[in-house]
Amino acid sequence: ALLVSWKFGALVENRSFRVAHWRPPVHFRPAEKLLKDQARYEVIAELVERIPTSASVSATRFMLPHVTNREEVYIYPAGGKADYLLVRPRTLGERGRSGFRERRKSGDFEEIGSGEGVVLLKRVQPARAKKRRK
Repeated sequence: ALLVSWKFGALVENRSFRVAHWRPPVHFRPAEKLLKDQARYEVIAELVERIPTSASVSATRFMLPHVTNREEVYIYPAGGKADYLLVRPRTLGERGRSGFRERRKSGDFEEIGSGEGVVLLKRVQPARAKKRRK
């Protein structure tokens, strides 16, 4: 049974695995890619540790799983009153990146950490009330 499981890819990826006459695509990730992903994960974990557990966080979609254990979590750019922003600008569209640059320059936030394309900002000024349009 162990040999059959290995042959058909149940235990380890195997290029000879088939479903009837169809061979599904098997993608092996190069070691360099895995090392880069591991480095990014370690940076993200270190940044998340800097955020107090009681703080509210606005994070981009790929960063959300790292902060979902908090009471107040928003999908960036929502969460205008969030205490922290955890953003990977590369994953934002042009409009989102522009808005992120404006938030950084506004003086409301200061950068307290970054690495591997991820930025952590802490609110230093109280959130401003949005102006209502008439």
